[in-house]
Amino acid sequence: MFMSQMKFNSLGFTLIELLVVISIIGFLSTLGVVNLKNAREKARDTTRLSDLKQLKNAMEMYFNDNRQYPPSAQTGIIGIGGTIDASLRPYLQKTPIDPLGSSDTPANSVHFYYYDGDVNCTGGEYARIAVIYSKVMERISGNASKICTTFTGLDGGGNANSYYILAGPYTN
Repeated sequence: MFMSQMKFNSLGFTLIELLVVISIIGFLSTLGVVNLKNAREKARDTTRLSDLKQLKNAMEMYFNDNRQYPPSAQTGIIGIGGTIDASLRPYLQKTPIDPLGSSDTPANSVHFYYYDGDVNCTGGEYARIAVIYSKVMERISGNASKICTTFTGLDGGGNANSYYILAGPYTN
């Protein structure tokens, strides 16, 4: 009788053991979800930086062909079919759209790339410049171009989470 009672008691786990295992699994899955969110944000920012570099290269090729950057009349959101898109089309295989902005209507999105052809520049060698920028960065912030200490007069509503790349001095 003693032998059969021991076999019966050792067949399963106690409630405490099960609760400990479930709580450990829950804790590890929470860490995984948080790290996945951070990785996605970083990946979107990396895509944004790559897109901005492509746009800058397209602007430079435009400059080489036209001896000026696109005029301030073409200031606006990139990727919604405006005149800036038409000007850059020969230099880009596909017009970049922000990774989160592509799920919205780009014209109404808070995530977009913007070209401003006539920006006031203070604290640098140019009084007016042309810039391209990403409206929102999730993990990376700052100003890539060090030519100005501050930009003013941005039409696209740049903020602390915007990331700017200098397209060049305004020549018009």
